[in-house]
Amino acid sequence: METVAVYAEHPIKTYGVKAEPGFVLLDITCPSLKLQPCLNRLKPGPGLGRAFMVSTWRQDDNWRLSALLHQNSLDDLVACLQKAGLYCSAQPRAASLIHLQGPHFGDRYGILSAALSGLKAAGIAPLFIEACVHSLVIAIVPDDAPAALDGLRRYFSAPE
Repeated sequence: METVAVYAEHPIKTYGVKAEPGFVLLDITCPSLKLQPCLNRLKPGPGLGRAFMVSTWRQDDNWRLSALLHQNSLDDLVACLQKAGLYCSAQPRAASLIHLQGPHFGDRYGILSAALSGLKAAGIAPLFIEACVHSLVIAIVPDDAPAALDGLRRYFSAPE
């Protein structure tokens, strides 16, 4: 006998729904052969602080690495990239960070879908999304923060 369980709550409980300003989003394009040395140089250190990264492979055998980090860490990241022989493919963009972390996010389906639905309802297009087991990291244009939070609060709640 098979038991199937579905856990659903609306709104989805989180530890907080807030935007943190002062971040930048940086896109780096690098050849596949340079990706490993680049990542080796980007190990967490005192200068890099909290950073979130997503990489995607492109058909031209290059990798696109998107880094979301606090603006105070930008110079250190650029220095690390230059030491690895890599240069930014675009100017850094100002961003606000929304970090949704909840109890049991990893146990439930549809968390990312709910976040995207909330952003879409608010008319906000995210700059960056990273989903990892128990949390979602979303970068948005700083001016979009109030609308994005309103949209996300349609699907997520936080303790007062």
